[in-house]
Amino acid sequence: MKLTVNQVMQKAINEQTEGNLEEAERLYQDILKAEPKNPDANHNLGALNVSLKKIDIGLSFLKTALDLDSNREQFWVSYIVILVEVGQVEEAQKNLKIAKEKGFKNEKFAALELALLTTNIPSQKVVSNLMNIYQSGQYDQAEKLALSISKEFPNHPFSWKILGSLLRKRGMVLESLDPKQKVTHLTPKDPEAHMNLGNTLQVLDRLEEAEVSYNQAITLKPDYAEVHNSLGTTLNSLNRLEEAEVSYNQAITLKPDYAEARINLGVTLQGLGRLEEAEESYRKAILLTPDFIRAYANLGFLLTKFGRFKEAEVTYKQALILNPDNAELQYNLGVTLKSLGRLEESQASYRQALVLNPDYPEAYNNLGNVLQEMSKIEGVKEYHKEKIELNSDYIEVQNSLGAAQQVSSKIEESEASYRRAILLNPDYVEAYYNLGSLLKENGRLEEAELSYKEAIDIKKDFSPAISELGYLLIERGQHEEGLEKIRIGNGSLLFDINKGIILK
Repeated sequence: MKLTVNQVMQKAINEQTEGNLEEAERLYQDILKAEPKNPDANHNLGALNVSLKKIDIGLSFLKTALDLDSNREQFWVSYIVILVEVGQVEEAQKNLKIAKEKGFKNEKFAALELALLTTNIPSQKVVSNLMNIYQSGQYDQAEKLALSISKEFPNHPFSWKILGSLLRKRGMVLESLDPKQKVTHLTPKDPEAHMNLGNTLQVLDRLEEAEVSYNQAITLKPDYAEVHNSLGTTLNSLNRLEEAEVSYNQAITLKPDYAEARINLGVTLQGLGRLEEAEESYRKAILLTPDFIRAYANLGFLLTKFGRFKEAEVTYKQALILNPDNAELQYNLGVTLKSLGRLEESQASYRQALVLNPDYPEAYNNLGNVLQEMSKIEGVKEYHKEKIELNSDYIEVQNSLGAAQQVSSKIEESEASYRRAILLNPDYVEAYYNLGSLLKENGRLEEAELSYKEAIDIKKDFSPAISELGYLLIERGQHEEGLEKIRIGNGSLLFDINKGIILK
C-alpha cells in the first residue's frame, strides 16, 4: 500500500532520530519530489545537512522552509542558531529583528538575542576603521590595529585577513601563511580565503598544498576563473602540463577576456610543443590587453624559435614603447638583432640592458660575443678590463672570456677559461652549461653529457641544460629519453642565456 506524505514524513523523522541519516535524507527527498514546497521536509532536511557539516546546503533548506512558512517559531530558531554558529552574525541579527517584528518574543528569542549581544566580535566602527587605514596605505598603523583586534577577537576573521595581506605586501610571505590559514579555519566556506592561502603556498613552492587549497576554492565556487588560472600555474610548475591546459581553458571559458590566463596557456602550450597554438594564445592576449608587456615578451621569444626574427624585432620594440626601462626586453631585442646580423644595433641593445641592470651576466656575456664577432678585439679586452675595474666577479669574466674565445674558434683557450671559472666556483651552473655546449660542438659527447648533468645537479630546473642534454641524447640514439628532456626543458623555460627570455 502506498504511504501518504505524512506517513513518509513520520518514517523519515523516526529514521533521523535513530541516526539512520542516509535513509532519512532519501525519504525527505522523496517528499520534496512530490511536494517541493513542503516546509517541514525542507526544515528537517536542512537540519540533517547541518548535522552532516554540509552547512551551506543546510542553511539553504532552512531558509526555504522559513520562506514557505514564516509563522513557525522553530523555523526561525533553527535558522538563526546556525547563522550564529557559522559566524554570520549580522545575518543572524537581521533575521532576529524580523522575527521580533512578527511577534516572536518568548524565552527562546530572548536567549538568542543575549547570545548575539555577547558574541565576541569587533564593532562595525572598529572594522571600518581598520579597513580605511589599510586602504589608505598606512601599513604600520594598520598592522598594529589588526594585531590588537586579533588578540581581542581571535575568532573574527577580518583582522586575520588584513594581517595576512599586510605581511604579504611587505614580502614576508612565510610570516603571512599563519594568518591566512587562520582565515580558512574561521571561514571554511569562503572560496577567496582558500585562494589567498593557495597563492601564498604557491609562492613558498609548496605546490601540492597550493593545489589542495585551489581545489577547495573551486569546490566552493566552480565559476571562480581566477582560481582556475592559479591552479593551472601550480600544475604547470608541477610539470603536469595537460592538466594545466585544462585549468587555463576553464578560466578562459568562464572569463573570455582573461588575458593573463591566455598568456599562461601559451606558456603551457609551448611546453607541450604546440607552438602555433601558443602563438595564437599570445596574440589573443595582446588583442585583449594591448599594454600587457608579458604577452609581447613571450610572443617575441616564440617568434625567434620559429626563426621569424623580423617579426620578433617588431614585437620587442612594441613592448619597449610600453616599457622602455625593461632590461630583459632590451636583452631579448639584442639577441634578435644579432640573429638578423645587425651587430651594431645588437650591441647597443645589450649595452642599454646593462645600463638598466648593471648586474646582468647574460648581457655581459652576449655583448662580449658580439664584440668578438665584430672583430673588435680591443673592445673585448676593454670590456673585460672594465668589468674587473668595477669589482665584478672575476669568475664571470672567465666565463665571458670563454664565450668570446668559443666564437673565435679558440677551442682550447675557451675550454680552459670555462674550466677556470668552474675551479673558482664549483657551483657555477652557466660555466658547466657553456662548457657542455663547447664539448658537444666538438664531438666530445660523453664529456658534454657529464657537463650538462653537472649543471642540472646544481640547478634542477636549469632549462637550457635540460634541453641541450635532450638534443645530445638524441644524437647518441637515446631518442625517448632525449625527447622527454626536451619537453621538460621547454616546459619550464624561464630563460636561455644565448637565445632569449620567456617571462612567466
